[in-house]
Amino acid sequence: MNGTLNDLKVTYDQQGYFVLKDYFNADELMQLKQTVLLFHENWQKDNHYFYQREAFNSSLITGTQYLANTERLQLFNFISSPKMSQIIEAIIPHKPAFMNTQLFFNPCTKEQENFGIAIANTIMILRGNNKPLKKPR
Repeated sequence: MNGTLNDLKVTYDQQGYFVLKDYFNADELMQLKQTVLLFHENWQKDNHYFYQREAFNSSLITGTQYLANTERLQLFNFISSPKMSQIIEAIIPHKPAFMNTQLFFNPCTKEQENFGIAIANTIMILRGNNKPLKKPR
């Protein structure tokens, strides 16, 4: 991790987000990716029409509908890991709470706006940051 936990908190307080590069190792990310992709494949089967036409996210990754308990436990262990907790507690020092899980993805149709950017901008504006994110090129 580049910088200190305090640097992350300052960045988060100023911008409403921060980026951590190379914080998790390749094995940690591969395990998470496999579980999330399994969820996404199962979710797509039930939501094919919606996914093809308008979806930009899916929710309840940690729910019971699309993953077995083993995969759900992997996600909860990742979310509550000491590595994650160290960052969360530095950013949100007073009673951080886990609310839900969502997977944002690029829409299938090129005409559809990338809502991940729109949602991030909305959150930043609500937090009082008037510098919107730019769409990726």
